[in-house]
Amino acid sequence: MEVQQLLDDIEASMIEADRCQAEANKLERLMKRTHAILMLKEVGAVELRKAAALTSENYIDIEDRYIEASTRCQIARTKADVNRLRFEAWRTVQATERAAMRLV
Repeated sequence: MEVQQLLDDIEASMIEADRCQAEANKLERLMKRTHAILMLKEVGAVELRKAAALTSENYIDIEDRYIEASTRCQIARTKADVNRLRFEAWRTVQATERAAMRLV
């Protein structure tokens, strides 16, 4: 197992997770802003305006992009976690081998 490669993979996954999280945060703010603007453009009862805003193509497009960014973020975080576990397993094996050498 290449330790440096594991560390590089952990770093890359964490950076990707942060990038995706930043994108998701931006899209979430954009969704809220778009929702508010669309609500103001519509006329009628609040529930009808809300329904129109939430079903507009513009809002749905932003929401879809938000979901994709959030999904990419979770996948990147999971990859980082898996690689951390691999690294910790490697460290445990190394420590066990060092301890076994001392006993000999």
